[in-house]
Amino acid sequence: MPTATGAAVGLAGAVFVGLGLWARRETRRALEREHVAGPDGTPVTTAASVPATAELIRAHTLAATGGRTCTVALGGAFVAAGAEFALAGWR
Repeated sequence: MPTATGAAVGLAGAVFVGLGLWARRETRRALEREHVAGPDGTPVTTAASVPATAELIRAHTLAATGGRTCTVALGGAFVAAGAEFALAGWR
């Protein structure tokens, strides 16, 4: 006869599996919604391919900025789309 502890562990396991499946589906949907594409233009639709794509984006960003990174937030200011502005904190 199963104990209450065993039933609780079994229920918790089922909940965690369900949450994992939900997270996987939600990740796929978010990637499809954002139209994330890999280096060869194919859509990124699995979480396993995200780190490689993120590293590629980072490398391209650093190449485009000469290796500079922004170290200072914009002070909470929102800039209108297309407005000309200078970023402070580049090094």
